[in-house]
Amino acid sequence: MENTIHKVTVGFTSQVFDKKTGECISQEFIAGDQVNYEDEYGEPIEGDNNLYFPLEMVQPEIVDPDIATGYLVSDWDCGITISIEATLNVKTWELVTKANSVDLDGLGCLERDFFAPDLKSQEKHSLDEEYELCPDCQEFLLRPVLIDTDKTNMVPSMECPNKSCQSNQ
Repeated sequence: MENTIHKVTVGFTSQVFDKKTGECISQEFIAGDQVNYEDEYGEPIEGDNNLYFPLEMVQPEIVDPDIATGYLVSDWDCGITISIEATLNVKTWELVTKANSVDLDGLGCLERDFFAPDLKSQEKHSLDEEYELCPDCQEFLLRPVLIDTDKTNMVPSMECPNKSCQSNQ
């Protein structure tokens, strides 16, 4: 780009890795004292160029392997749909929303609540497109189970994995 000055700072990069996964969990740039200024063609620029801008590195995103991301979707009988960012622990089926509270006054009757994982989570965790939220505790997703009705007949059903949920009483 014309009429630009390129500030080249010589230094070091320090990166921290997780021993188990090999993933980078943090990094920093340690600037040295040597600074060169160049024009847009890489030619040195002499003189006292006291240009400053913070050297901020983008930190790696720490991803819990048991967490899927997506949305808690609420369908209301008045035709309104509310979507809230949420995370799902794929081991416990516990759902956590990123909203503190939502004003639901005047929306009528809730038709259904479900979790819709994003495409990346669907692929990573082999998830379907949506999962129903437990209507009783509203903290866990219902998961499919087979119930032995009479020791010979297995019947498919949905169950809340929350042991203290009243739907399991």
